[in-house]
Amino acid sequence: RAGIGKDHRYFHVWYSFSPWGNWGMSYQLMLFAGSESAPEDLTISFKCQKALLKEHQEFSVIDIAGLETLIGKLDIFPDQKIINDNTWLSLEVSKSGQHLESSLMDNASLALSTLIRAITPAITEFEDARNEQ
Repeated sequence: RAGIGKDHRYFHVWYSFSPWGNWGMSYQLMLFAGSESAPEDLTISFKCQKALLKEHQEFSVIDIAGLETLIGKLDIFPDQKIINDNTWLSLEVSKSGQHLESSLMDNASLALSTLIRAITPAITEFEDARNEQ
């Protein structure tokens, strides 16, 4: 999926199996446009919308707490940020550069693939344990 916000463009992808889904649990790239003299900012993240996980994936409050613990323990990037508020749980990293420079695209591709390789198996293991209960 792709879309446009007030000050950014976004792209997000997810797997076609539970608990992944549109906005519920996905990987996202958000591009904040710069100018000719200012760099663009790109945020690469794993995002979960807690309410959708509860509604559509039957996550309990305990499941959400377990997911929060799992994400909080991941150490993928030295400059990663974890956002955990009433709506979202996300792990993100930001990159800056000029959109025409291949280094920004290379950094974004590497960050996204690193995120997927680290988080997907952890979520699969988490979901397997959740389903065994």
